[in-house]
Amino acid sequence: MRDLALAPLTLLLSFGISGNAQQPAWGPTMMYDPIFAITYDTRDVRFEVAPASLEARCPDIDIPKGAKYWIYAHWQDADIEIFLISSRPSRVSGGAAVITKSGCILSLPDWVLTGDLKYGPQVFEDGKLQPLEMSKSVKFSDRILRGLADDLLHRYASAFGGKKNFLDAWRKQGSFNPLDGFPVLRAEFKRFSDSP
Repeated sequence: MRDLALAPLTLLLSFGISGNAQQPAWGPTMMYDPIFAITYDTRDVRFEVAPASLEARCPDIDIPKGAKYWIYAHWQDADIEIFLISSRPSRVSGGAAVITKSGCILSLPDWVLTGDLKYGPQVFEDGKLQPLEMSKSVKFSDRILRGLADDLLHRYASAFGGKKNFLDAWRKQGSFNPLDGFPVLRAEFKRFSDSP
């Protein structure tokens, strides 16, 4: 049932995000990042590999045996651990793994980056889509949203070989601006891009 909620994003990513971006030739090492829709070559842009324990903690992750997930952002405190991840063999470009004492909840990054349950995982019950019961108890405080955004921006700068390279890649991606939907990430991005 989770697949139903992921269908629109899957279609968007299957057809690509056009805008005014000049896309490099697509090949077996090319990928869209799940947050900024930047096309990059995985031979040149290197994100950290997620720990093997993530698959054990989130057994519903849809990944072929032996494939790896890259971490685009990570947050952890005493009550919650959050990973924004993606993998070349994934059916969608990115996902979120939210681990609490109750278990692991898988969703799209939008839920985690906005903290808004309307973007959270849904199930089809009683003839309509409804929030997954377990996700209703997850609260994303401002501290978590800012911490996750800060970690995300520093991971991107590191993966792209520096802040300037990351910002240049972001500017080249075209008129599509995913920051519009993520107010906390937009504010952190402005602070990050304006700082030396």
